[in-house]
Formats: sequence, C-alpha cells, structure tokens
Amino acid sequence: SFGIMRTILGFLMGFFAPLGFTMVSENVPINYRGKIVMIANAFFFLGQFYACLIGYFTADDLYTGDWRSMTKWSSTSFLMAMVLNILFLE
Repeated sequence: SFGIMRTILGFLMGFFAPLGFTMVSENVPINYRGKIVMIANAFFFLGQFYACLIGYFTADDLYTGDWRSMTKWSSTSFLMAMVLNILFLE
C-alpha cells in the first residue's frame, strides 16, 4: 500500500512540475521570462533537496522512521510560503 501511494505521488509530482513552469512562463512579461523561469527551477531544486534532507534525517528505511518529525519539517515550507504570500500580496 505504501509503495502504491508513493507511485501515485510520483506521477502527480511528475505532472505538476512542467505545468508549474509553463504557468510561470505564460504569466511573466517577456523581458523577465528567462530569469523568472530559472529562479523557479532553482526553487524547485531547493525544494527537492530539502525533501531529500528531511527523508535522510527522519526515515530509517522505507518502512520505519519518525513520521511525526517528517511531517513537522515538511510543513515549514508551507508556513514560509503562507507568510510570504501574506506579506507580499497585500
């Protein structure tokens, strides 16, 4: 069951990544498009690296680990994005 859920999540992330970059490139003015797409790529890489670090430090193997701390560390990116949206979009 865990392997099936990871497979489904992998497919969903694979569908999301090109869509996000396409939306960024469609909505940014043409003179800033290359810079903003590269910044989006950099943040996507940093997010993947952060997820790998969380998994490395909290999961012992595929079936055991401290899932509570993994959930807490994974929610920090959401909280940071929420605070930045509140500060910059008002």
